[in-house]
Amino acid sequence: MRFRIDLKIFILLLLFYFTKQIEIYSVLMFFALIHELGHLIAGLLIGMKPEKIELMPFGFSIAFKINSEEYNKKIKKGNKLEIKKIVVAACRTYYKFYNNNYNFKYAYRRNKRTNNNLY
Repeated sequence: MRFRIDLKIFILLLLFYFTKQIEIYSVLMFFALIHELGHLIAGLLIGMKPEKIELMPFGFSIAFKINSEEYNKKIKKGNKLEIKKIVVAACRTYYKFYNNNYNFKYAYRRNKRTNNNLY
């Protein structure tokens, strides 16, 4: 597995540092890392092997090795590789739904305790 760092990230780090917004950038990158780790775990659970992880200025990217045998195994109207890609992508949807739902409930409860008039 390769790990690649895009050098433009240092320009953004300097920009955010001098504008005193480095905390926001670090939080953004932290959540991007958690997001991609979710894809990594989902891919490992269904038997895919990671090929590379890239650190880019606005997040992370992960690529999996493509097994040529999976192109030839037909499952209904698709192939095994396409089914695996759908499973990895679906984990993103589940995570976003769970995370947004949790954040909404937390914000609603916090607002209800501090202010009885929501509207």
